[in-house]
Amino acid sequence: MIIKSRLFALVLVVVLSVSFAVPAYAAPSGRIYGDEDIIDDTGERVWEKIDGEWRCTDAEGDPVRGWAKRDNHVYFLAKDGFPKTGWIKDNGHWYYMYTESDSVDKELIGTLATDTWIDNYYVDKTGAQTKIKR
Repeated sequence: MIIKSRLFALVLVVVLSVSFAVPAYAAPSGRIYGDEDIIDDTGERVWEKIDGEWRCTDAEGDPVRGWAKRDNHVYFLAKDGFPKTGWIKDNGHWYYMYTESDSVDKELIGTLATDTWIDNYYVDKTGAQTKIKR
């Protein structure tokens, strides 16, 4: 019985140690991402403004898709490389990307809303919708 308790304690310590030792942050998909999982503004990414909208491509000119970071702002890029706007669903969680109709700086259109109320919905610091006003 003592061996089983010590083995359980050891496994628990290892699991907790690994989960706290890996550099990570809560990212928009509702999963925990390491830094390598969000495309950032370094490396072979090209951000260009086309008709007033930002578009992201790789070194070959192909559109980048998914979550991306540029100038400390997080975007969700559609298959054409342009940021999506409005409510999006990813991995079972809802996120809000600012639109033209929101009262935000034009440069923030398409960026992830965090720690704020959007209509009757609250998005937390990761951008995930967590509360509903009744």
